[in-house]
Amino acid sequence: MAFTYFFRDMQTLDTIKEYALPYLKSRQHIKIWDAGCAMGPEPYSLAIILRENMGHMYFRNVKIIASDIDGSDLFEKIIVEGSYPRTDVQRIPEEILDKYFTPNSDKTSYTILPEIINSIKFIKHDLLTLVPVEKDVGLIVCKNVLLHFNQEERVKVIKMFYNALSEGGFFATEQTQKLPDEVKDLFEPVVSNAQVFRKIGWKSSSKIGAIKMKVFNLTENSEVYTSNVYLVTGSFNALSDVNTLIDVGRDEKIAEKIYTMPTGVGKKKIEQVILTHIHYDHSAMLVNIKKEFSPHVYAYSSTFENVDTVLKDGSTLKIGDRQFEVIHATVHSNDSICLYNEDEQVLFSGDTPLDIKTCEGTYDSQFVSVLENLASKKIKTIYLGHGKPILNNCKEILVRTLENVKLGLKK
Repeated sequence: MAFTYFFRDMQTLDTIKEYALPYLKSRQHIKIWDAGCAMGPEPYSLAIILRENMGHMYFRNVKIIASDIDGSDLFEKIIVEGSYPRTDVQRIPEEILDKYFTPNSDKTSYTILPEIINSIKFIKHDLLTLVPVEKDVGLIVCKNVLLHFNQEERVKVIKMFYNALSEGGFFATEQTQKLPDEVKDLFEPVVSNAQVFRKIGWKSSSKIGAIKMKVFNLTENSEVYTSNVYLVTGSFNALSDVNTLIDVGRDEKIAEKIYTMPTGVGKKKIEQVILTHIHYDHSAMLVNIKKEFSPHVYAYSSTFENVDTVLKDGSTLKIGDRQFEVIHATVHSNDSICLYNEDEQVLFSGDTPLDIKTCEGTYDSQFVSVLENLASKKIKTIYLGHGKPILNNCKEILVRTLENVKLGLKK
């Protein structure tokens, strides 16, 4: 598709800059696919926007794959050379033109700086093969192309884009091009005034559930006995989001894993630690984590070393981009807590026993009060201190547990 020009559709570019850029900067390899690139103004505009807003250190990790069906072989030649006539660059803001373009000796054309040219690789590609040019892509841009396909083809191509995107990756399309109904459940709109979307329904061995808030179990495949250690970040890794570890476990590889996680730019990798209780399997790595990341540490215990703030029942904490309620739950230990968020209907339960299948145990009235409180809440997901999360029938499980505990009350 040959109709395009530099910095066309600034609304989409600005949305990418504001919302996708922090996510892209958090990735070790920044892979972008511009599908239907024509003669290159679009991928080069995107490259310049990224270079201008992320700096050299991040930009050197950027790899933009520009693809088009290009039956004439003309597009590849133009993109590789990065040279454009004066008429093609006249819309570019003067300060950008002076900074990223060099006038050629013929005085009728300009060449883009090598740093920008080297970030782009052209590939001849037919989208209707439904084979992506790359996988684990952080951003896919496809403008002025999908409208040339029929409805069935559009749906298939967008599904192919979805599968090519990395976890939480972004997809941008033409302003006039609405998503077909068949794929609307695959993406969520980033803003209301631009056709920029984020992949939802992420599938990952470390990311659990289908909630907007990001939850990673860092000890899922640990080789040592340890509690689950949950890293919770905001939906978009915004500066205001609070990167949080819920428990720190006893796996010495935790710090190494944290450094590989997308936690945003311009902020601490771990800003706070919340201990659901202080038993060794949940807290052993606290000294190491505090030394490595200097987080603020919260716990219900007032005697445990390295705790900065003692929590209170009913208090609230910001975790990621959500507010959580602290619920004191004494049955496992006197300092045990649960953390509940109403928006996402999520509960982090620590080692509080919430799936009791018989009435043979002996419990006290305080635990009944805790369970009555939890059973009254809307809960879709329970993240346990050990084992896999409860993703279904949470309400029924809590009600059954409450009934069994009542039958086992201390006399």
